[in-house]
Amino acid sequence: MSDSELNSSNLFPIVTPQGNGFIDKTGQIVVEPQFDWVGKFSEGLAAVIIEEHIGYIDRHGELVIKPQFDRDQEIDGLEYFSEGLAVTSFQDREIDSVQKGYIDRTGKIAIAPQFDQAYPFSEGIARVELLKSNSLHYAFIDRVGQILFSHPSVSEARDFSEGLAAIKIEQKWGYINREGKIVIKPQFMGAQDFSEGLAAVIDVGGKWGYIDKTSNLVIKPRFNHVLEFTTPPGKFSHGLAAVGADNGTRRWGYINKKGEFAIQPRFDSGYAGCGCFSEGLAWVTVGCEPEKRDFTTGQYGYINQKGKFVIKPIFDFAAEFSGGLAKVQIDDSSFFARGKWGYINKSGQFVWEWVYVS
Repeated sequence: MSDSELNSSNLFPIVTPQGNGFIDKTGQIVVEPQFDWVGKFSEGLAAVIIEEHIGYIDRHGELVIKPQFDRDQEIDGLEYFSEGLAVTSFQDREIDSVQKGYIDRTGKIAIAPQFDQAYPFSEGIARVELLKSNSLHYAFIDRVGQILFSHPSVSEARDFSEGLAAIKIEQKWGYINREGKIVIKPQFMGAQDFSEGLAAVIDVGGKWGYIDKTSNLVIKPRFNHVLEFTTPPGKFSHGLAAVGADNGTRRWGYINKKGEFAIQPRFDSGYAGCGCFSEGLAWVTVGCEPEKRDFTTGQYGYINQKGKFVIKPIFDFAAEFSGGLAKVQIDDSSFFARGKWGYINKSGQFVWEWVYVS
């Protein structure tokens, strides 16, 4: 789920010395900073941590589900409501492990904790992982926890998107439908989610192209990279997708659904290529030295769908726009750690900023 889909209440998490809270798109504090950690709002609720336990608040900051659920050692960002259910962790002290299950919007357990990992529901189906005989098994469940699809040879899987989910069997990727039937046989070296009717796949030669839902290669494999490290990866958005050029330059651009470059490859790889378009803008990186594999010197900015910079590349990190704001970082002295972070509007102006010192 993208940030724009996730942040349905248009409230944004902030960090202060007093704790974590939320602002609106103008930078006004809506929920006073008071929590040890906060997640993003989804379906009107946001996860918060109070004294090492997870609960949920509404957009007014009122606790509607009291803090009672165990937190995993590392918060993984999956503790949000999707289709009325949220992934929750439960500490099984008898076997000293954390089991995952699902709660409903009242805090009642809807699917008992029984999974080693669980993911939010998408299109009525959720992806789960179970550890059996020291081997990880992947499965898909329905809203009552019944397993819809499980295959002992599946070594990786992705969430459902546009009716299909990518699975990896014997080192090859294919796709299943909502009934658990393999509709695109495993044949690709890599595969991403479907978006706007197309999905990025890797052929045996290591090049990326795009298929439709009948497995036809609509865009022949000829790209060195697609967008892999952001959410969702490799997707078409507003009719455009970010790809790495196949001309040896290590530059990125945007193609249309014919596979033609609508925005020429003139951007650097950075840490994650280029961003998907969201709310009409996409983040890109310039100033790296990809030939030297130096991705730390680039600066992030935002372009429109014509490839023109509308927010100058002055940031050390940038995320997609959601609800009119985007999270950015400047003064980076240790990537994703110390430095000044904040939210900017579409004019590139900060509406809120804070500094991490440790």
